Amino acid sequence: MADDFQEKVVTFTTENGETFVLPEDPQALCYDKLPRSLKKKPERLLRILNMFVESSQNFQDQLHESLEEASTEKLAFVSHSYKGACGNLALRDLYEKLQKMESDAKANHLPDPAFIDAFQASYQLAFQEIQKTIVLNQH
Repeated sequence: MADDFQEKVVTFTTENGETFVLPEDPQALCYDKLPRSLKKKPERLLRILNMFVESSQNFQDQLHESLEEASTEKLAFVSHSYKGACGNLALRDLYEKLQKMESDAKANHLPDPAFIDAFQASYQLAFQEIQKTIVLNQH
């Protein structure tokens, strides 16, 4: 599967001289904005990316549940929790959308369907980019 992406990649060299590969022109994952501690240790970054992928279904379930229940309290909690993970991984677009979702939920407002659609599109882009990144960096 890694061969699918070999021609279109960007390689970064860490301070320790290790390499880290991203799909060319990443739209979601801003490598330059990652915390220095993650850029220094690619194995740690990969572990966190894997944890993000593993926890994503749980997040999606909680998000849908809070929307179905029209629970702004639950939505504020869920969006706040996931916002932190997105911030740590420099997923700026998702972070900003989750920040708005959390703020609106705390003001007792549920997001409109167009916003949820835009959020889901950003989420899918980030999720796919992260999965590609994991594949590209498996040794």
